[in-house]
Amino acid sequence: MRLPARAHVARAIGLRLRADVPVAVRLSGGIDSNVICGVAVQELGVETTSFSLVEEDERYDETGNILKAVAYHDMPHRLVRIPRAGFLDRLQEMVTYFDAPVFAISYYLHWLVSEAIHEAGLKVSLGGTGADELFSGYYDHYLFWLAEMHGLNGRQNFDRLVEDWRAGYGKWVPNPYLQDPLAFVQAPDARDHIFLRADEFAEFLCGDFDEPFEEEHFCDAPMRNRMLNEVLHETVPPMLHDDDLNAMYHSVENRAPYLDRGLAEFLFSVPSEHLIHDGLPKFLLRAAGNGVAPDEILRNPRKQGINAPITSFVDFADPDVKDRMLSDGPLYDLVRRDKVIELLDSDIRLNSDSKFLFYLVSAKLFLEAQEAFTP
Repeated sequence: MRLPARAHVARAIGLRLRADVPVAVRLSGGIDSNVICGVAVQELGVETTSFSLVEEDERYDETGNILKAVAYHDMPHRLVRIPRAGFLDRLQEMVTYFDAPVFAISYYLHWLVSEAIHEAGLKVSLGGTGADELFSGYYDHYLFWLAEMHGLNGRQNFDRLVEDWRAGYGKWVPNPYLQDPLAFVQAPDARDHIFLRADEFAEFLCGDFDEPFEEEHFCDAPMRNRMLNEVLHETVPPMLHDDDLNAMYHSVENRAPYLDRGLAEFLFSVPSEHLIHDGLPKFLLRAAGNGVAPDEILRNPRKQGINAPITSFVDFADPDVKDRMLSDGPLYDLVRRDKVIELLDSDIRLNSDSKFLFYLVSAKLFLEAQEAFTP
């Protein structure tokens, strides 16, 4: 007899809580980490300490939800604030240790949290890696799901599903390619949303560059196929690689309870129609959290997670920072310096600009490190 989602989730989390030392949980204001904390504390009675990175930018500030979660779980907790000083030196250290550019701001933030966990004397850390890819947590998943439901439901029922999206999750979608609920009904193979503003950012390059998108075919169901590509090829493998590097640098063991084989097999056996319900994606994980995590977090239609703009780490108006960014180096054999100056002089308000600037900084530091070690 098939176990319900709650039992699968609790079993997967319980296995990753086994340790001879105290365990930490990387807690955000979102569903994934709150269900981990809830199962650990409320259901299994395992003492854990939560660590949360807080960001003052109102677009990313989750402090309110984090503090509500901490009070709900009644667990030891530490807030980690993003340091303004030493960003370039810290990122240089990461790049040298990774022997590669750091690919995303989130990995830098995980480095800071892992450092705090180490300083607190803890050796094991749990996080929500893989939950979005397995439970349907990304903005495009919902639209792929609508494309799957189109034709399976009568016109009246499908119209109701679209209205559920408009009234809930659809209100928070920032990507313009994903603001039409019928996007993948009309163009099932469209993937422009994955390369948002790629044409603009290509103008930074000194030469032509084209990277056609490739996607393996695992099944005919649009959402499931997208999720399998993410789990097996795209997002999960690099996240695990860099999460492990981050943690082990600080002598912390990184564990990802949602990437449990039994849980994954169960979730991919569930008919797609059950993954989203009442305007909310990740419905099965929300249901698994009932009674062990705050209802307002479980019912929150807005996607939450640890994020911050690069301007929270470093002031690019600082002459020393700007000089270091614009100094000669191998980056400018590949990238136009005038375009970088233009970007640095902007307000860097858009999330995509912030991410792209982080990529540039990381690539510059990596190329310079490689040049220094080249005989």
